[in-house]
Amino acid sequence: MLWEYLKQHMLLHPDHRIEDETTCMTFSETIRKAEKTASLLTPGRYAIRCRSEMNTGIAVLGCLAKGVTAVPLSARYGELHCERILQLTTPDFLLTDDDGDLQVHPLKTFADGSSAYSAGANSDAAEEQCALILCTSGTTGIPKGAMITEENLLANLADIDAYFDLRCSDRILIARPLYHCAVLTGEFLISLLRGVNIRFCNAAFEPMQLAAQLAKEITVFCGTPTLLTHLARVAGRVSASYCLRLIVSSGECMTAKAAAQIRKAFPAVRIMNVYGLTEASPRVAYLPPELFDCHAESVGYPLRSLEVRVVDKNGMEVPSGTVGELIVRGPSVMKGYFRAPKATEKALAGGWLHTGDMACMDAEGRIRIKCRRDNMMIIAGINIYPQEIENALRNDPRVQDVLAYAAQEDDAHPHIAIRIVCDHMTSDEVLKLCRACLPAYEQPTEIHIVQALQRNASGKLIRPKGGTKHE
Repeated sequence: MLWEYLKQHMLLHPDHRIEDETTCMTFSETIRKAEKTASLLTPGRYAIRCRSEMNTGIAVLGCLAKGVTAVPLSARYGELHCERILQLTTPDFLLTDDDGDLQVHPLKTFADGSSAYSAGANSDAAEEQCALILCTSGTTGIPKGAMITEENLLANLADIDAYFDLRCSDRILIARPLYHCAVLTGEFLISLLRGVNIRFCNAAFEPMQLAAQLAKEITVFCGTPTLLTHLARVAGRVSASYCLRLIVSSGECMTAKAAAQIRKAFPAVRIMNVYGLTEASPRVAYLPPELFDCHAESVGYPLRSLEVRVVDKNGMEVPSGTVGELIVRGPSVMKGYFRAPKATEKALAGGWLHTGDMACMDAEGRIRIKCRRDNMMIIAGINIYPQEIENALRNDPRVQDVLAYAAQEDDAHPHIAIRIVCDHMTSDEVLKLCRACLPAYEQPTEIHIVQALQRNASGKLIRPKGGTKHE
């Protein structure tokens, strides 16, 4: 069992600590609290909505110890977000920490004992094997609940353990919610496995405050390129030196501009790109730190237990350098989506996980993500990848953020539009920049200068529905 495996490794470092702004406990105390939580649980699905990410972690460990299904939520994302996930995953119980300690609340209201959120369907074998239901971010539609088993997690942890240079002397700062699989598996569980001291930051993201936390003997930090660039801008104002030795970038594609900013702020730190998705538990690929400065826009090589291909619309593998959809096969791939058989059949067609990410692979086997398949634009018969437009424009220091998309009015042909957040630029100046850094077929014909771009609960850009067609 995963819990026994984690517990065995935690007991190798019983005095190492998990802490946040108000609480500190040793690994030994964490084990006791997780097993005490497990003693309160009965069979069923448990949604977890805690104010403290530390308590979320303990609740997840308690569910693993009991062998019941955990559904982590994030209180940071608000009631509407949590309600949406509750309706999607139909839990039987809710674990909260409203009074400080973990408490179990039944979600049974009907005479037949069914959940208030129940869809009325009977559980199947995949549901019964499920250790976690982790919800996708919903960047291209309604979130789906990926059913992750203990075997999935063990396989992914073994792969992460093989490349992630964590040491028992490290202190990792976890600043994102455990609701995200990249954080739960790729930061929290792997740190327990390696005996790393863990500090949670529960506060909403504020660069100066987070930089101050990093200055407190933190040696490892993981974040998105957007978060890391915000940190890079203020790091020198907070402290002249940091103990950081390793930064891991995930959740978005790294750009050359972002990589340069992060490297300038942290010149001696090893920086590593990783790529994954919830449906793969989550890690799929990593770029070794020694390659970061020369291949910063790559997500690197597939993990050792996974098979990865780039295929065309007919499922045929494409040559190196050619863009297609990235598909993945291996022991960390989910069992399916919770009570969504059609979506499961589509995502796992042919025994491969179809990621929905358009990518290419170079001659050395390194992967580069272009964009989401649903975001690809076809303009005048040419495949256009919005991320390439966005990355090119972001290299200009006046550009803070940008979104490229296909726009279409009535029966007209689709065209490229951009929404751009910039410093003291007119539309003509933006157009001049586009002409200077973009090929003719990527030139926008519609420009909107805006104050900010919309992002979802995961911090990812919300792309408008436009005239995009898919091959």
